Amino acid sequence: MEIDNSMAIAFRKCAYMYQEKYERKLERIWAKPGEISSLAFGTRMHELLEERYKDLMGQPIPPYPESEIPALELEAQAMFAGYCNHYPVESFRIVDVERTFKVPLNDRHNALGKFDVVFEDPESDALIVMDHKTEKRNGRRNLPQSWAARSQASIYFYAAEKFYGRPIRHLELNVLTRQSPKGQEAPTFPPRQTIQRSEAQIEQAVRDMIVVADTIEEYRQKFGDEPWPSSTEECCQGYFECDFYPLHVIGRSEELLKLYQPTTPYLDMAGF
Repeated sequence: MEIDNSMAIAFRKCAYMYQEKYERKLERIWAKPGEISSLAFGTRMHELLEERYKDLMGQPIPPYPESEIPALELEAQAMFAGYCNHYPVESFRIVDVERTFKVPLNDRHNALGKFDVVFEDPESDALIVMDHKTEKRNGRRNLPQSWAARSQASIYFYAAEKFYGRPIRHLELNVLTRQSPKGQEAPTFPPRQTIQRSEAQIEQAVRDMIVVADTIEEYRQKFGDEPWPSSTEECCQGYFECDFYPLHVIGRSEELLKLYQPTTPYLDMAGF
């Protein structure tokens, strides 16, 4: 099968949640009309950053359409202006921008994903992969200790070396922190983190993703469209409620299905 890091994370957390998102292709509608969702904001920022780095690479692209949500566009443009002011010059030579990849994990499964920016290490023949992350103020998902244990970095090391056929020096995490909710504090840009991985960590991450892919195929055969095994401890933890809590705990109904929409594809695999 073809699997990306988000799919593997979802399956490890709860197979039933994975089934809803990736087999039935449903996603929860959280934002009300006119509201700014974290996903929509992150997507818009990736568009603006792609335009900038494609331009720096000497391959300018037509600008993406502005968001239909005025508040989202205003905040994104303010963050982008702040980012360009914070990094007025990039000293590296860019090799690729927003590059979708598909590489073999073994003879049966492929890993999918996208590199935000790939550039050359000025001191060697190695490449450096940059990954953009937007986060809310006081967010903690992108702390160094969080990334130290995260498999995504290991998969990126593996995939980039397979895809480009060159050694990878490190992953560079480029965090963009959003302005305060009322705009009283401007967006900030913490120092970019350098993330390393050992061969043992990379091998383990690849092995673990293969195990997940094998198990997904097994569940497809065994359970089909019937509910897959669930991790009920993940349904509700404190104030956090799983996206599929209404369907899995309250009960599937036509009324509750109105809370969902078809999943928005986030990887264009047309060239593969």
